[in-house]
Amino acid sequence: MKSKYGILAGFFVAAVVVGLVYYTGRHRKPLVYEFIPDVTVDWVKELSQFDNVHIGIVDRGPFNWDNADDPGQATETDWQKVDADPNFIVYYKNDPMHLNVQNARRVLEIANQAIPEIQDLMGRYAFPEDCNGRRLSIYVASSAADYQSTIDMLYGAHKSSSGSAGMFICHVGPLGCLADGIVLNPVCFDYESSPLNWAETVLRHEMNHYAYYTSVNFGKEIRHPLWVQEGLAEFASKHVPQIMGRDSIDYISTRCKVSEEFPTEMNAQYWAGLSFYNFVSKVKGSLGIRAFIRRLYENDIDGTLALTFGDSVAVDSLWVAELLSGTAPVDSLAEIPARQ
Repeated sequence: MKSKYGILAGFFVAAVVVGLVYYTGRHRKPLVYEFIPDVTVDWVKELSQFDNVHIGIVDRGPFNWDNADDPGQATETDWQKVDADPNFIVYYKNDPMHLNVQNARRVLEIANQAIPEIQDLMGRYAFPEDCNGRRLSIYVASSAADYQSTIDMLYGAHKSSSGSAGMFICHVGPLGCLADGIVLNPVCFDYESSPLNWAETVLRHEMNHYAYYTSVNFGKEIRHPLWVQEGLAEFASKHVPQIMGRDSIDYISTRCKVSEEFPTEMNAQYWAGLSFYNFVSKVKGSLGIRAFIRRLYENDIDGTLALTFGDSVAVDSLWVAELLSGTAPVDSLAEIPARQ
């Protein structure tokens, strides 16, 4: 039998190891890409053609990482900020009822609560220490028009964002991924017409994009279909597992191939993408889904699928077969809501 001193020593060693792992995870140096392969550059350019993706690429550094140059900091604007936080700056505009500042404070609370779960799922989370000290900026728009103009302000080019509830904007280059910010549509806080947790769902979705794009190794040859990141963000948004009707399953079996883009006409990159991550989680378990996500950072989608399921496995057929095992008795395709 071990002495109490031996047990205490064991606990001490374990605590030191855990502490070192946490410290190392929080204090890694920012990713630096010596160059970005042409394949990856082409992928980013392809993504930028979608209205729901706001990612740009720059040929050379350095990025100006300092939050002092955030558009929300400009003295000629009417943005206010909640910034007494080590990880985030939340920008908002004053209103007579002081609702916007309440929403900004709520956003800050949600964002910090989401970090541990996103970090656990994604394997890493880019703290300011990983981004040359830059905190993640979140803009709480005051109107639909303000939402669009804020996106234009951050992205530097007009792209229609009508119908979306939130947007993550970033640029990648030889020095890494710089997050320009997250913009939230005020519809997220319209609790009379939206679920009470919609702001949380949307913010988690956009924060997952942040975790994904700051984790992908842009120094590798990578090309992921849009459903990879949108389905993953939906999965991280705490959506409940889907039970699909036969029409939805038929749509997936005939229109959605995991090595290719899913159709955008029915927002399949969201709901069908979520379905695929639920499928991986079910057949591979919690460790398997985490391993799948981590492989995405260094491999294209075909390589990730092969490493997860094996070269000879027909993943599309396996996915559809699993869906058929839990088919809902009613039509569900027509009930799929529009997504951001």
